[in-house]
Amino acid sequence: MKNHVRRKRNSKTKNGRPNVFSPNGDGSNDIFYIIPGIAGSSQIVSMTIYDRWGNQIFRKENYTTEIGQGWDGTFKGQELNSGVFVYFIEVLENDVIKPFYGDVTIVK
Repeated sequence: MKNHVRRKRNSKTKNGRPNVFSPNGDGSNDIFYIIPGIAGSSQIVSMTIYDRWGNQIFRKENYTTEIGQGWDGTFKGQELNSGVFVYFIEVLENDVIKPFYGDVTIVK
């Protein structure tokens, strides 16, 4: 007899961090940002995005988790192709900086 554990997972977010966005200018899901209230805070110390080779392509520091405050899927003003990118985010919670990391996919 085999035991199976089934886990339901929301494919859109991971603890307030989306894992896919579509920066195509249609006004829907165009910005990768942290959903307000992640980890009980709305203060982002830093958000850094890397490409698959480890090159830093985006960094933003000391801002709040407001819609539209995040990465628009560009590098040096140029739209990036579909792909997977790695992020490292530091959130201030109760005077403690908490790190979050993962990946986000651009879908065109």
